Amino acid sequence: MAVKIICCDIDGTLVTDDKRITDENRLWIKKAVEEKGVKFVLVSGRLLPAIRMVYEDLGITGPVSGFNGCALYDENDRVVMEHRMSSENLRIIIDTARKCSMDLILFDGTSWCMEKREGFTYTQKRELYRRECELVDFDSFCETRKTNKVVTMAKNKKELWNFVDALFEAGLNEERVSFYPGANFLEIMEGGFTKGTSVKDLSEYYKVPLSEIMAIGDDYNDIPMLEIAGVSVAVANAVPEAISAARYTTASNNDSGVAKAIAKFVFGLYN
Repeated sequence: MAVKIICCDIDGTLVTDDKRITDENRLWIKKAVEEKGVKFVLVSGRLLPAIRMVYEDLGITGPVSGFNGCALYDENDRVVMEHRMSSENLRIIIDTARKCSMDLILFDGTSWCMEKREGFTYTQKRELYRRECELVDFDSFCETRKTNKVVTMAKNKKELWNFVDALFEAGLNEERVSFYPGANFLEIMEGGFTKGTSVKDLSEYYKVPLSEIMAIGDDYNDIPMLEIAGVSVAVANAVPEAISAARYTTASNNDSGVAKAIAKFVFGLYN
């Protein structure tokens, strides 16, 4: 069965450890899009403008799945699907963050919002996003807007897990919200939505069966899309659980694993 859509994670998968796209990855992605008509979809936790910067680097365009599967945009940035957090869940997160002295980022479509432009979370994300945050009052935000995703950061994991414990004590659980922890950050989304649900949304919107969709990833949040895609590939540097979830393994992110997967599964080159 021909691969018609490629769903590809960014960090740890498409880009190297120093955040570069290799020439080999760029070449084979463009070949797949231009010669085979494949839709190359970046599936990430990032917000839309940050993902579009990666497309610009690749020299192509395509649909975008952002916020770990909670938003899907077509090639023209039209919203296909959005799954935003309930006001009740967001209220609990905001109140608990204040008690724990944790700075939050609330995402609203193309904007990242904070209550102050200072602190560890702000400085880290300002450098990553390369654009300024919107200053908002979170109480007013709760009343008038809904967020795609909530992010907080800390210099050590103990602070993050203490915050998670406090959220559970306040009434949240893994059915109401989805948690994705990283080395020094925590992402919180509405429960029940993952990169796997985004692959389903893509399948339905473009009328492409799951059997003709390839997913490539490396981390825990990639597991749902690796489990559902017809062709699932983990890069060699992936966490063991992602490798177990995938049907195939390719080279690492530093060794152009995405390019090698495309050459094999889109062009039939078994090197």
